[in-house]
Amino acid sequence: MDQVPVVSERQFDGGLKLIRALVGHGLHLTGACWARTTDYGRAYLYLVAPEVEGADARPTYGKVRAVLAELDDLKRWDHWLEKINPFDVMLVGPGDRVGQALEWEYSHYPGPGPTLKAGWLGTSVALESGAAFIYPPEEFRPPVPAAAGG
Repeated sequence: MDQVPVVSERQFDGGLKLIRALVGHGLHLTGACWARTTDYGRAYLYLVAPEVEGADARPTYGKVRAVLAELDDLKRWDHWLEKINPFDVMLVGPGDRVGQALEWEYSHYPGPGPTLKAGWLGTSVALESGAAFIYPPEEFRPPVPAAAGG
């Protein structure tokens, strides 16, 4: 059976723009990927955010919606396929199965650049008909402030 792509390259690029904007607005992320797990059967942009661990995720979803609206207002999407729908975003904590699976992936495959993974995410999350596109950890680091003085 042929595997279908989880998302297009444009959607992957749109997810990267969202991740960078969220980090720029102070949201701490420890992992992210596009994946279609067997739990849900459709692709989501999973964002691992420690602030949702054991807490009400609604305020963080509000931040995501606000950043998406800002990206719309600033016309940051280069193509209509890059535009991320708020319902495509799944916030999870580091203790969630996807959060743990991404931590496993980052510790076992620390190479630079995005990773395409088929079959399983980590050792415990089965992927449905396709693969996961994993964003590299360097995308979650907050921007380094410029040195003062000269």
